[in-house]
Amino acid sequence: MIGPGRRQHNTALFPACRLLLDLRAISTIRFPANVGSALHGGFGAALKSLVCVVKDTPCAQCRLYRSCAYPYLFETPPPLTTARMPKAQMIPRPYVLEPPQAEKSVYPAGETLQVGLVLIGKAISYLPFFLEAFALMGRRGISQGTNRFSLERWRLYDAPGGPASVRLAGEEFAKATGGPASAPLTGEAFAREHDSASCPVPLHRLKVQLLTPTRIEHAGQPVRRLDFPTFFSSLLRRLRNLQFFHYGLSDEEDDRRLRDLSQTITVATDRLIWLDQRRLSHGRWTPQGGLMGELSFQGDLTAYLQFLRLGELVHVGKGTTFGMGRYELVTEVKDSI
Repeated sequence: MIGPGRRQHNTALFPACRLLLDLRAISTIRFPANVGSALHGGFGAALKSLVCVVKDTPCAQCRLYRSCAYPYLFETPPPLTTARMPKAQMIPRPYVLEPPQAEKSVYPAGETLQVGLVLIGKAISYLPFFLEAFALMGRRGISQGTNRFSLERWRLYDAPGGPASVRLAGEEFAKATGGPASAPLTGEAFAREHDSASCPVPLHRLKVQLLTPTRIEHAGQPVRRLDFPTFFSSLLRRLRNLQFFHYGLSDEEDDRRLRDLSQTITVATDRLIWLDQRRLSHGRWTPQGGLMGELSFQGDLTAYLQFLRLGELVHVGKGTTFGMGRYELVTEVKDSI
């Protein structure tokens, strides 16, 4: 029998790029409790102002709907003909915003804060739109003319954990198009550093640190006790959807076997807590609570590491464009049994 770690999956064909934006507060910035929601809303409003040429028409009724940058990035509609997610009005967005990791809500004028940005598949070519939208959001203010900032510079990470290409804002915007698209992070780059298929011995224990609220739903309800099959199934579904819709690739040959084998992975330790939060959307409050903390899984995890590493990049669960579902892996034990 071929073990679960023997097949090399198409994670190599998963182009993405991660950037870090340095924002300098022009006036004192006071974030609400849900920082990701505030940044997401400000970015969307700025992006629409930049690209919309038919101001008095709802997006879905506009003749440019299928070719405009705003709906593709911010309200991503499914293709006209697709058997995947056929009932969905919107599909997973091809980017992730990562709010500042510092646990603070106030940034005095002159202080710098860092926002992460992950672009996936075709969205990589839209980098200039993201940069211009952030610059406009800074000039206008994140909310109602307040919380203003300037985009000082942005850094493209050329490899996981490796050096970054630093680019100043301003005149460098014009050079953005040819940069990340020529050398994006890919699953292959992750494989070079963390490839499970090349592990000489199986991986039997792994710690997962949930850094931002992680909201995984089952049957329409949030999961409050997380096990590995639920975690992996949610992650795999997200990876496959992103791969299909934003890169045009479908590779699900081994997915059922991986899901079945995930039932053998158990929870070794669970130190998760539930964090309640919400966001205001179209005049009403929407719950965005999720799990935070850490837990450890045990079992033969070798085949799953390449997927879990990609999840560190693209996050897992609901609300990823707000920065939810961010996690890091810690390899606790790597041995043979």
